[in-house]
Amino acid sequence: MWICSDLSAKATARRGHRRPGLIGHRPAAGPLADLVADEAEARGLQARAVRALELIGAPESVVALLSATRSPSQALRLRAAEAVGSFPTTEVVARLEEMAGEDDSEITRAAVRSLCRIGSGDGLVLSALVGRAAWWPLPMQRMLVAALADCQAAEATAALGRLVDGPFGEEIRARAVQALGRRRAPQSVAALSGRSTDPVPVARPRGACPCAHRR
Repeated sequence: MWICSDLSAKATARRGHRRPGLIGHRPAAGPLADLVADEAEARGLQARAVRALELIGAPESVVALLSATRSPSQALRLRAAEAVGSFPTTEVVARLEEMAGEDDSEITRAAVRSLCRIGSGDGLVLSALVGRAAWWPLPMQRMLVAALADCQAAEATAALGRLVDGPFGEEIRARAVQALGRRRAPQSVAALSGRSTDPVPVARPRGACPCAHRR
């Protein structure tokens, strides 16, 4: 049996992130949350406690994890941004959307990854990301297209159409077109109508002359 003391919480944080037996072990959640909230604790230990809370999955951990997303420690905020993706609440989505707009590329990437996890069943969450995705690096844009392709909600279909029409590169537009083409929803047909005669953009091999096809 686990002893819910400060000492056992630290031991759990040090070892629990590597122990499958920790999953679902809610008695440890309270002490671990206290450890995360204690600014006097070492950041590395707090980061491991955040991981342990993610594995436990207790809903009451959300408050501590959201607090960790505002830590002055970049490493702790990064770990927290990844962990809160396991808790699809309104507060978590709102905070992750804020983090997705930060200047720190690692934090932004972690926030987007978590939003895509949450949005796998929620088209509204993913659709809200399209408006800012034009300024993201290509790997993050690919991540968003893949998440939208996996989500069957009507909002996700409409968001894919916005990717096709929006200020995105050829590869992203092509991926969005392909995702829409695999759907049978009326919204998908509507999103693709008007471009059935247009060639699907194909990414050029690196170094190829952009005018070569005109010769």
